Amino acid sequence: MNKKVTLQDTIDSLSELDIYVGKGYLSLPKCSVDTLTKPVLVLVKDNDFGEEKYLTPEARYVFETLQKKMDEKKQAHIYLNSPYRSVQEQFLIKYSCAGGTLLSKTKEQIKNHNFSCSSIIDAVSKRMDTVADYNMSEHTTGLAMDLVKIEDGIKVDLTPEDRANIFEAANENIKEFGLILRYTDGKRNVTGYPYEKHHFRVLDKEQADYIHQHKDSSYTLEEYFNEVLPLLSKEEKHLVNIYK
Repeated sequence: MNKKVTLQDTIDSLSELDIYVGKGYLSLPKCSVDTLTKPVLVLVKDNDFGEEKYLTPEARYVFETLQKKMDEKKQAHIYLNSPYRSVQEQFLIKYSCAGGTLLSKTKEQIKNHNFSCSSIIDAVSKRMDTVADYNMSEHTTGLAMDLVKIEDGIKVDLTPEDRANIFEAANENIKEFGLILRYTDGKRNVTGYPYEKHHFRVLDKEQADYIHQHKDSSYTLEEYFNEVLPLLSKEEKHLVNIYK
């Protein structure tokens, strides 16, 4: 990296974009679902399925720029599969997933005459662990996006080449903001989540560049802030929990 990210750069970026992360100490404090305010959001135009979706203005700019540039190069036609979610929606997703797993696992075991409470509880616990709590989901910031591509009218997972093209398009065409793959391979012990090849996050440009250019190709946002946060004062650390 040509320019070293300074403490002042980081403090400046905190005032521009939320640096809210997943299961670590940077998650929002536990509180009533109804007391959490939502970020400023704008509608994202969906020409594929006509779905109503929202992101922050920064994230919409990033997504629409990437989609346009990749379409122009006849690369993958990327699609915003999962944008902003309210904390209420995230709460429902979390516990409906648990309920669905409980129901399906119970039916399966009854059908196979192999009922086991412990294995059902284990299955539900594992499923719950992969879905963020309402105060820990980046989707509630409006800065996270799950991306897929559209082929013959069908949503399809991105390939490694598609992801490389996304980052290349971001680097070439977006100067103000950066984009990272949020939950990298082999870092569940750091992020609390398994590898998610579809989950992208908008950041300050220099933060994203620092992460991309780190010698560890799976370097995470948690590890970045573990380096930076010890340098911040108590008042500055408080900025990471401000929900705009």
